[in-house]
Amino acid sequence: MYLFHNTSISALKSILKDGYLKSYSLLDKPPKNSEGSGLYTENKFVYFSVTDKLLDKKIHSMITMYFNSKLLFNKSFYVATLHSSTPNKLCEWKVDKNKMYKRKYNKYYTRYNTILKKLYDYSISVLNGYSFQIFQQVAVRNKVNLDELVAIEINDKSLVTNKLIDYITKNYPNVMIKIKNN
Repeated sequence: MYLFHNTSISALKSILKDGYLKSYSLLDKPPKNSEGSGLYTENKFVYFSVTDKLLDKKIHSMITMYFNSKLLFNKSFYVATLHSSTPNKLCEWKVDKNKMYKRKYNKYYTRYNTILKKLYDYSISVLNGYSFQIFQQVAVRNKVNLDELVAIEINDKSLVTNKLIDYITKNYPNVMIKIKNN
């Protein structure tokens, strides 16, 4: 399983330079068009969505950063079947026949991939997979280092410069880069 985070080109440059994906509360100037921008200002979470295959699904974002799910092992994290600015306010409820939830998992929880697979499968079952990411959320407090970053997908070739590609290649040599020709 992979976690992904949507962002903008200016935010990507800042993230790569800092070496961390940070919550809005830790940023001097929150970026526009990042995962949760406009909805989740002034909070202490970094938000992700989940997919089962790397670079496989249509993600609605200019820049998508993909992470190995094992980054969750040494962090407490929150999982929800909807987007929420308060993932730490836990609850469960039913909508039609579906059980909706917001849950917390503590540090060193070993079955995180099982949890993520269940969340992903649920999100794909809604609307036949269209816009699946709106039916899921994984939140981590404060910041995440880029040790588990595995790929960056850029959905508009005009955003890319040789300088950016050289920077990624030099500083993150194991990170795959996919550039679409939109």
